Amino acid sequence: MQVKQIQLAAIQTIGFRGEGIQDEHKLFRQLKSRKNEIEHRIDEHAYLVISPDGLYVAAAVARFGAIPEGMESVTIPAGRIKCFGLKRSISATSGMISATLRRKPNIT
Repeated sequence: MQVKQIQLAAIQTIGFRGEGIQDEHKLFRQLKSRKNEIEHRIDEHAYLVISPDGLYVAAAVARFGAIPEGMESVTIPAGRIKCFGLKRSISATSGMISATLRRKPNIT
């Protein structure tokens, strides 16, 4: 697993929220099957955000338009983040990610 820190500009996204890592596969399937409903999509990439609020899988948009039913809009704030290059699902590597995050708690 490759881990790097990057400075990220704010990103507007529309997608699905789950309770935790156990929802990862379901959220990616939902996004894949309904991505054409999302107006102003920038590209084909999917963003996976893990936060204290749960798991969020979404597509980046140039601007917010109509939010499809069952989806929500979230702006990922600008800041320094950790980016994980995964060859497997997040649930399969969550232990390694947790250990990495614990090693550098001063990174925001």
